Amino acid sequence: MHDFASSPEGCVDDPPYDPNMCGFSDSVDCIPLNGCGNPIAYLFFCSFTSLGTYVMLNVTVAVILESFSVSNEDEEPLFDPELLREFQNKWAKVDPKAKGFVPLVRLYAVVATLEPPLVKPEVMSDKNAFLQFMSKLHLPMYEGDTVYFTEVLLAMTREMVKEDVDDDLEGIGNIKLPSYDTPSHHRLDYQAHEYLAVRRIQRSVAHWLQVKRLLEKRSMEDYKIKIKKPATRPKRHRGSLVVMTG
Repeated sequence: MHDFASSPEGCVDDPPYDPNMCGFSDSVDCIPLNGCGNPIAYLFFCSFTSLGTYVMLNVTVAVILESFSVSNEDEEPLFDPELLREFQNKWAKVDPKAKGFVPLVRLYAVVATLEPPLVKPEVMSDKNAFLQFMSKLHLPMYEGDTVYFTEVLLAMTREMVKEDVDDDLEGIGNIKLPSYDTPSHHRLDYQAHEYLAVRRIQRSVAHWLQVKRLLEKRSMEDYKIKIKKPATRPKRHRGSLVVMTG
């Protein structure tokens, strides 16, 4: 920069073009350049350095930020914390004392109030859809016919992310409770969907028996009425004559 701005004695302010000058000719005996510098060179080089540094710095920062953005997108959690808060609020309505356990029959009220993507709308379309959904969760049962908060949340989350994670379904299916989260109730030998299926069968059998008894009762009443009706044939008295016409 200083060389372009200096003006030594005997320099030529605007030398004419000469092909024999050094820089234009590669010969050993080329004529040395003897031009004068210009103070504007300071402004040019300072501006160039500043702009170049600013542009390169911004490009570097942009690349770094883009890398962080892509990394955050790749590592974005599959479970939105807002869904956890929603589940906690719905659960608290049926478990006001925060015991962590609710009767299985009251779990329907929790699931019915949850919104997608944690629970799909078709799950609550009818009892068959709800029973199929429960069979996918594989929820353990505990004494008092109850289910545990953390296990319900993990099971529902597992079903929610199965559609987004296709390459590690086995790993997701093996997710278990952390070692520090141990249920205080005794675990039973059957699962929630089995309990619901048995109750449904029991209700169906009870309804069938009730209908059967009602039909048998009506049939018996009809039979009693039938046998109590008077005979339609006229009674014959002793000594009466029967007249035959022909």
